[in-house]
Amino acid sequence: MTNHFFKYEFVYIFLFCSFIFLTCSVFVKNKTIKLIGILFFSLFFALGIWEFILYSPKLVCQFNIPKKFSSKTKIFQDDISILREILTEDQYNNFEFERYPGFCKEINVNRNNNKVIYDVCYSLLPSGFRYTKCNWNSDNIYVFLGGSFTFGSGLNDNETLPYYFSKLMNFGNNVLNLGLGAKGSTTALNILNNDIINKFIEKKPVKLFIYNLINGHSDRNFNVLEFGAKDNWALENNKWRRLKQPFGNIKIIFARSYIFKKIFSPIIEEHNRAFYDKYLLGDLKKIDKIVRVKYNSKLTIIVWPDVFYMPDIVNELKNANIDTVILPGYFMLDEKYRIRNDRHPNAKANEEIANILMEHINNKNKI
Repeated sequence: MTNHFFKYEFVYIFLFCSFIFLTCSVFVKNKTIKLIGILFFSLFFALGIWEFILYSPKLVCQFNIPKKFSSKTKIFQDDISILREILTEDQYNNFEFERYPGFCKEINVNRNNNKVIYDVCYSLLPSGFRYTKCNWNSDNIYVFLGGSFTFGSGLNDNETLPYYFSKLMNFGNNVLNLGLGAKGSTTALNILNNDIINKFIEKKPVKLFIYNLINGHSDRNFNVLEFGAKDNWALENNKWRRLKQPFGNIKIIFARSYIFKKIFSPIIEEHNRAFYDKYLLGDLKKIDKIVRVKYNSKLTIIVWPDVFYMPDIVNELKNANIDTVILPGYFMLDEKYRIRNDRHPNAKANEEIANILMEHINNKNKI
C-alpha cells in the first residue's frame, strides 16, 4: 500500500486538493469564491489525471544515499571480490544492467534477445574500489580519482586507464584506482578527507594524485534525485550532509512529480548552471590544497574535451597553478575511442591517454 501511494504520490495530492476546492465551491454561498473554487478544482483535477496518465516507472526518482567507506583495517591485495556486469539494450532502446557477484562468465545468462553493450568482469576491493595490477610493496605510489571513466565502467581489469598507466611502468609501482562509478569531485574530497587511502598504503607518501575530470561532474554534485547514487553527500566532522543548492528543497519536495520533472526541473537546472560549475571549480581547488598540505604530494587533472563547455574552468585551473593534461577533442568525438553504443572510453582510448599522461609527467619532471 505504501509503495502504491509513493508510486502515485502526486496523483493523490492533486486529487485531494481538487476535492478540497470542490467542497468549498459546494458549501460557500459567495459566487466569486464559488467560481474560484470550481476553477481550482478543475485545475488540480486535471493535474491529477495528467500525473496518472503520464506516470512512468522509469521516471520514479529515488533519493540517493551517501557512499560510505566502511573499511576499518588495512586493505590487502587478497581482499578481492569478483563482479560480472552486463549492460544490454532492448528493442525500445531501454538499457538494463545485470550484475552477478562472484561469477566471471562461469554461468550462462539469458538476455532475452537484448543487444549486449558489454559483458565484463570487475576485480573489486573493499568499498567498491577497483584492483589494478601493480606492485603494492613499492614506495612509488600513484592514486587515481574520479568517476566511471577512472573506474573503467564497461571494461575488463586490463583495459582501464590506471592499468595501462601501471603497465607503462612494467607494473613495478603501486597504482591505486579509487575512481567510483557515478561519482566525482565530492567523493574525491571524501576519500582525501578521511583515512581510506592509508588503509592501502599505511601512511607512505603518494608521489602523484591524478583526477579524471569530465563535464558531468558538475551536475553530479547536485543531482539529488536520480536512479542510483550520485555525488552530493559530503562527509564533514564525521557527519554526512547533502550539498546545498538553489531550489534544492523544491527539487526534493516535488521529486516524484512527472509534471515538475518535465516542466519546472529543466528551468531550475538551467538557472543553477553557473552555480554548479563554480562549485566544481571550488572542489578541484580544495582537492589540490589537500593533496599538497595533507599528503605533501602533487595533483594532475586530466581534462576531457567536454569540459570546454564549462566557461573559464580550464583558465581558472591554470590561474590556480593546478597541473592539467588537456585531452584532444577526438577522444570525445571519434567513436573509435568509445565503447560501442556507450559514452565511456574504451581500451584504445585509455591506452593512448596513459601514454599522454606519462609523457606529460616525464616532461614536467625534466623542468
